[in-house]
Amino acid sequence: MQDVKLIWLWEKWKQSIADELACDAVAADRAHARTQAIERAIAETRAEGLVGIGIQFGLWRFINGHFILGSNQADAAYEALVRLTGKDCTAEAHAIVKHAGV
Repeated sequence: MQDVKLIWLWEKWKQSIADELACDAVAADRAHARTQAIERAIAETRAEGLVGIGIQFGLWRFINGHFILGSNQADAAYEALVRLTGKDCTAEAHAIVKHAGV
């Protein structure tokens, strides 16, 4: 059931980041705090399957970028998760940012 929670949190995060990118400077701090709280909840929720792991790994990859030295193994693991689950959370996150024009 934890992966169901992670899916719910992921959808909540995507909406939160889209709202954060669309808001004015006055509301930005509050929106960013909400997004970070969801990110903490995702990190603290124990994944039980590939989808949950993919959400956590995809969000980590988006936040930290994927141009880190020694990331070939991490990239290969993430690509395997995408292939096995059909869900690319990093691409979803990038699409939200691109849509917001950032």
